[in-house]
Amino acid sequence: MQTTKRVTIIKANGETSVLLPDKKPDLKQMQTWVGGLIEPMHIRYNGKAATMVVNEEGLLESLEMNLVASRIAGQVVVGDVFILEGWRL
Repeated sequence: MQTTKRVTIIKANGETSVLLPDKKPDLKQMQTWVGGLIEPMHIRYNGKAATMVVNEEGLLESLEMNLVASRIAGQVVVGDVFILEGWRL
């Protein structure tokens, strides 16, 4: 059974988009999506292991709370994030 590989971008304002890239995003692209240095969080998403990637300095930079991502992660998450499904960091 093949695992679907997708990237779900969740902006702090609640806007969500799904991408189906052919390959895992590179570091530069990941940093662009979160607006800075990246930090992975291992979570369960859609019933499977996944990685939520957040801005490592989001709390220090006082980024806006991301309510959607916080609910998914079960803890406070700030700023724009993305979830990697089918890939691990």
